[in-house]
Amino acid sequence: MTATGVPLRPGTQPEPPEQHADTGQTGRGGDIVVTVRSVDRIFSLGMYLACSALGRSPLPLMEASAVSGGHRAPPTDMTIKQQLRIPGPTPIPMRVSRAATRPMINPRGPEFAALLEQCVTGLRSVLQTQNEILLFGASGTGGLEATVANLLSPGERVLFCTNGWFSELWSRMAAAFRADVVRLSAPWGQAVDVEEIERVLAADARISKVFVTHNETSTGVLNDMAAIAEVVKAAGCLLAVDSVSGVPCHALPIDELGLDVVVTASQKGWLAPPGLTMIAVSDAAIRAATEAKCPRWYFDFLRQKSCQGQGFMQSTPPLSVMYALQEGLAMIRDEGFAEMWQRHERLGQMARLGLQAAGLELVARSDLVSNSVTAIHSPFSSPQDLACFLTDLRTQYGLVLANGLGMMEGKAFRVGHLGSIHEDDVDAMLASLTAALTAFSRRVGVHLKREPSRHLRQRTTFQRNRGPAGQAA
Repeated sequence: MTATGVPLRPGTQPEPPEQHADTGQTGRGGDIVVTVRSVDRIFSLGMYLACSALGRSPLPLMEASAVSGGHRAPPTDMTIKQQLRIPGPTPIPMRVSRAATRPMINPRGPEFAALLEQCVTGLRSVLQTQNEILLFGASGTGGLEATVANLLSPGERVLFCTNGWFSELWSRMAAAFRADVVRLSAPWGQAVDVEEIERVLAADARISKVFVTHNETSTGVLNDMAAIAEVVKAAGCLLAVDSVSGVPCHALPIDELGLDVVVTASQKGWLAPPGLTMIAVSDAAIRAATEAKCPRWYFDFLRQKSCQGQGFMQSTPPLSVMYALQEGLAMIRDEGFAEMWQRHERLGQMARLGLQAAGLELVARSDLVSNSVTAIHSPFSSPQDLACFLTDLRTQYGLVLANGLGMMEGKAFRVGHLGSIHEDDVDAMLASLTAALTAFSRRVGVHLKREPSRHLRQRTTFQRNRGPAGQAA
C-alpha cells in the first residue's frame, strides 16, 4: 500500500504520489489516486453532513481543514468565517436552510394551499392582525410599489413622511405613478415630527392617504407609529407603512393601531432568504384598491386576494422561500413573540453602547432608535477611506457591514443586528470592528476616543439574562 492509499501490484516498488487537482483522476496503470486535496474535500463533506444532522454550522470545522500540503491555507475571503452584519439579507439558521431544500410541489395543488395557509396564519399572529395578508414573489421594494399602485390614482394628492433613503425612495415611486406628492421631510437621523403631520393634514383636506416608513434602514431611526397612527386616523386618512426592516424585530400591533397597509419582506427579521414580500391589507385599503386608477398587473391586490382565497398565487410562487418562511415563523413561535422583541431591544442597546464605546458617533439623534439596524458616522475624512476600511473588515476580519445610502454613502456605514442573532454574535462583531478600527486608524492617522468600560459594564448586565447555551433566556 502506498502513502496515497493506492494498492501495490505484486513485484512493484512504491512510487512517489502524483499530484492531481481533483478526486477521481487516475494514476499510473489506472489506479485511483487519493490526493491531499481530495482528502480535504472528503473530510469537508463529512463535516458538512455531520454538522447538518446536528443542526450546527459546519464552517468552523471546515475552515480548520483548509490545508494544502499539510499546512494551513493562507487567509482569504473564503477561509475566514463570515459575519454578515448588514441590515438584510440576514444569516439563515441551519434549521431554515434545511427546510428550504424540501422538494418542489404543485403550486396549484393541496400541498401548496396548506403551505400558503400556514404562512398567512403565522404572519397574522406576529403582526397582530386579522387583515388580509397578500404574498408576492418580490423584494420589499416590490411591496412598496404594489402599495402605491393599488392605493393611488394619477393626480391624487398624498402625504409622504420622509426621513431617509427608503422613505424618499417610496415617495419617488408615487411621483413616477403621477401622484401629487406632498413631502413632509425630517432631517436624516431624526424621527418624523408627529405635530407637523397633524398640521399638514389639518391644512389640506385633499390629502386622504399618508405613507410612513416605520424603521428607516438608512439611518437607524424608528418612527413612533402609535403617535403617528393616532393623528392620521383622527384625520380620517388611510395609513400605509413601510416596515420592511421594522417587523418582526419590533412589535407593531396592526389592528390596535388601525394601520391599513403594512409592507414587510422575507430577508430581514423573518429568518428567510430574499424573494417574498408580505403585505397586510385592511378592508378599507381593499376598497381603496377597487377605486384606484394607477396601472398594475402583477402587483394587483384584488387579483392576488382572489387567487389566495382559492389556495394559490396568481403567478409561480418562490416555493423555497416560502418553505423557509414557514420554518422561520415556527422558530419565532418557539422563542415567543415577547422574548423575540426583548432580545432585539437588548441586542440593539448592546450594539449601540459598544459602538459608542469604540469612539464612534451614531447617525440617529432621537430617542427612537432602531433595534434592527444602527447607522454610524464615518470617522474617516473621505469616502475612499471608509470604503477601504469596510474592505479590510471583510477580507481580514470576515465582518461584512453596509455602506451608507444616498447622501450618506461614503459618510456613514450601517450595522445590522436583526434576525438570528444573539449576544455572542454582537460581541464578535464589536471585537472585530474594534480591532479593525485600531489598525486602520493608525494607518490613516485618525484618533478615536474610546470608552471600553461602558461596553464591558453593559455586557455584564446582559450576561445575567442569558441561558446556558448563549441564547436569550
